[in-house]
Amino acid sequence: MITKSRRYHYTTEECVHSQKKKKKKKKKKKKKKKKKKKKKKKKKKKKKKKKKKKKEEEEEEEEEEEEEEEEEEEEEEEEEEEEEEEEEEEEEEEEEEEEEEEEEEEEEEEEEEEEEEEEEEEEEEGRRSSRRRRRRRRRREEEEEEEEEEEERKKKKKKKKKKKKKKKKKKKKKKKKKKKKKKKKKKKKKKKKKKKKSNNNNNNNNIK
Repeated sequence: MITKSRRYHYTTEECVHSQKKKKKKKKKKKKKKKKKKKKKKKKKKKKKKKKKKKKEEEEEEEEEEEEEEEEEEEEEEEEEEEEEEEEEEEEEEEEEEEEEEEEEEEEEEEEEEEEEEEEEEEEEEGRRSSRRRRRRRRRREEEEEEEEEEEERKKKKKKKKKKKKKKKKKKKKKKKKKKKKKKKKKKKKKKKKKKKKSNNNNNNNNIK
């Protein structure tokens, strides 16, 4: 009877012990699960934070780049305006020079007409002495020489001006080409960046 009681007592104790063990195990498991969940949450939060930071950095970078591009565009516009002003000034100078040349030509024509009138008058009046004739011839020769020199000078001036204009045109063309190339390159870069950003956004959406 004692043995039976002892056995019974032992069995009950064992049962209690087993239950305690199970409870402990369950508690431990629960704790572990909770810890894991917490860790996962923390990781997720960290990832989200990192993602947000990255996005902000990208936006900031984009803003800076846009500002730089705007500044560059403004500079280009200013340069173009300056070039236009220079061209206008040059055109005005050229017009003034042309007007001066026309005036000189008109004066020369007037002088020639006056000389012809004088000659005609002298011929009509019959006052043509050999002395005067020689003087007149000498004077005419000198004038012709001066005219020839003046003509030569004008030709040279015109040639120089033409050359200068051609050179300037070439330079302007080159500059325009360079600017166009630069703009194209910038556009390409912008497009590439936009594409990259779009791909990144798609990847982020896929991760979500």
